[in-house]
Amino acid sequence: MVTINSANNKTAAVGTILQGQGIATASEYSTATYPSVAGTSGKILISDGTNIVSSTPTYPNTSGGAGVILRSDGTNNVYTTATYPSTTTINQFLYSSAANVISGLATANNGVLVTSAAGVPSVLAAGTAGAILRSGAPAAWSTTTYPNTNAINTILYASAANVMSALATANKGVLVTSATGVPSILTTGGTAGQVLQSTAAAAPAFSTATYPLTTTSQQILYSTAANTVGELTTANSKFPATNAAGTLAMRALSVVIQTFVAGGTYTPTSGMLFCVVEMCGPGGGGGGVAVCTAAQSAQAGAGGAGEYARGVFSAATVGASQAVTCPAGGAGGAAGANNGTAGANTTALGALITAFGGAGGAGAAAAAGGQTTAGGAGGTGGAGGSFRSPGQPGGNSTGSFAVFSMMGNGGSSPFGGGALGLVAGAAGTAAGGNGAGGGGALGFNSVARAGGNGSSAIIVVTEYVIA
Repeated sequence: MVTINSANNKTAAVGTILQGQGIATASEYSTATYPSVAGTSGKILISDGTNIVSSTPTYPNTSGGAGVILRSDGTNNVYTTATYPSTTTINQFLYSSAANVISGLATANNGVLVTSAAGVPSVLAAGTAGAILRSGAPAAWSTTTYPNTNAINTILYASAANVMSALATANKGVLVTSATGVPSILTTGGTAGQVLQSTAAAAPAFSTATYPLTTTSQQILYSTAANTVGELTTANSKFPATNAAGTLAMRALSVVIQTFVAGGTYTPTSGMLFCVVEMCGPGGGGGGVAVCTAAQSAQAGAGGAGEYARGVFSAATVGASQAVTCPAGGAGGAAGANNGTAGANTTALGALITAFGGAGGAGAAAAAGGQTTAGGAGGTGGAGGSFRSPGQPGGNSTGSFAVFSMMGNGGSSPFGGGALGLVAGAAGTAAGGNGAGGGGALGFNSVARAGGNGSSAIIVVTEYVIA
C-alpha cells in the first residue's frame, strides 16, 4: 500500500512519477519527467541532466558474439565484427592476429618489437650487451658487439672476432697497421717533408729523410745533405755532375787545349776530368859539309824526326800542376864535315810521359867521286802514356861531282814537315812546324856549309772540362 502525502495537496506535473520516500514518509511525485510512451526500438532511457529521455543513438537488444565490444558507428552503438581478448596481462600489446581478431602480444624485458617476413609481430628479447639490431627475416641482434659510447673523430674497427672497438684519432695522424694487422694512428715523426715508408716487420713509419713539398718541371731530386732530399733544376744542353768536392750541379762539358813549344808548367783548367796528352820530341839537325875544292862535292844527311807519344790522364793523376820540358830542335852540324845535333828528350806532366828527339844527320867531307851520307834515325825509346810511334828517319844523301846529287829530306812528324833536300849547293834548310828533322848541307867546289836545324818539340794537352 502506497501512502500519498495529501497534506501538501499538490497537483502532479505531466510526466512525473510517484516515488516512495520510505516507510514512515508519504510518497512524492518526481521532479524529473519521464516519457509517456515507449521510444524507438533500441533506444534507452538516460538523463539529460534534468529529465529522463530516450537516447538518440540505438543499442543492440541482444548480446553480441564472444569477444566483441560495443562501439559507436558514428550514429548508433553496435557490436564490433572484430573480437578482443577477455583478459590481458601487464605490458601486453594488442594486435590484429587475423582478420577481425585482436590478440594480446606478451612483451619481454628490454625487448624490441619486430615483425617476421610475413609481417607477424613479436618481441625480440634483449641481445648481448653492445649488440645492435640489424635487418633480417626477421630482424635480429648482431653477433658483433659495438661500444656504448664513442668520442668525437673515433674510428670503429674489429678489435677481436665479433667485437667492434673505438680507435681514437690524433691531429694530422695516419692510420697504419702492425705486423699482425692491428690498426693504430701514427703520430710520432711526421716532420714537414717526411714521407710514409713501409717497413719489413713493423707498421709503416715516417722517413727520417725529408722531401720537397713541390717540384717544378724537369727537376732532379738528390740528397743535398744527410736525410735531406733537395731539388736540382736542369738546364739546356747541360748534365748533372759533381765537382771535385762532390757537389752536384748542372754542368757543361767543354774542351780546352793547352799547347807548349817551350818548357814551363802545366796547370789543369778548373773542372778538368781527364786530359789527352800528345807530344813529339824535337827533330835532329842536318849534317854540315866541308870545303870542296875544284872537282869535289859533299852531300850531308838530313836529321830524323822526333818520337810521337800519346797518353790519357785523369785529374787525380795529374794533380795540381806538372812540369813540362819542351826542348828546341837539334842544331844543324857546323860548317865542315860535322854531324847534326840530336833532339833532346821531351817530358810532359813530370815523368808521366816522355818522347825522344830525332838523331842528327851525318856531316860530309869533300869527295871527288861518289859518296852516300846517312840521315839521322827517328826518335824512339820514350816511356809512359798509352801509344807511341818512332819518328821518321832523315833521308840519306848521295852524289858525285858533276854527275848527280840526290839530297834526302828531313824526317817529318805529325806536327811539322821535314826540310826538303837541296837541289843546289847551299847550307841545310831548317825544318818547319814541330818535331821535324833539318836538311843536310850540299857543297860543289864551295866553302864549308852548316846543316839545317831541326824544329822544336811540341806538347798538346787536350782537356775535357766540366764546369
